[in-house]
Amino acid sequence: SAEPEEFTVESVSGSSVTISGSVPETATSFIAAFPYENAVSCTENVVKMNVAYSQELSGEQVVDPSALASVACFETAASTPVFQNAVALASFSVGLEGVTEVNISTVTSGKLSGEVNVTVSSETDPAVGAAEYNMVTVSKADGFTQGVTYYAAIAPCSIEGLSVRLTKEGKRSTRTSTSSASVA
Repeated sequence: SAEPEEFTVESVSGSSVTISGSVPETATSFIAAFPYENAVSCTENVVKMNVAYSQELSGEQVVDPSALASVACFETAASTPVFQNAVALASFSVGLEGVTEVNISTVTSGKLSGEVNVTVSSETDPAVGAAEYNMVTVSKADGFTQGVTYYAAIAPCSIEGLSVRLTKEGKRSTRTSTSSASVA
């Protein structure tokens, strides 16, 4: 089907999940994408997913759970699929109290957020195509805790140069590096 079909998680026990929903009667294999809200479309074995450019944390969260996109492939209705990540995680910590927003952007190359094509197979890890945007923003209304490690979900890519902008009390501070990295 070209449009995602929503399924409901009925139960979770350890690493087992029971889901329910409906699919066309002629369907012989299935691709699952989580969270449903991040699935844009699915054609053949390619799922178009959204890697959020704006991610929000609350309470003790260190990563936005709604940004953790994953996919699974069912070769048959009786298959036992394994969900695999469609995002990479960039870790960061802040050295100041009161910072409410961290913006990470690439300087020369690398796309971190937006729609990505995820090619899914039951035999290999998902292959994630290039994203659209060179930035991601993680915000925490009550402020990041100094020294705690937080994570931004980003599209896997090669990066040349990073710029990090912190926002505290409405004021912004930026630091730029020309280092290169690959994230998967």
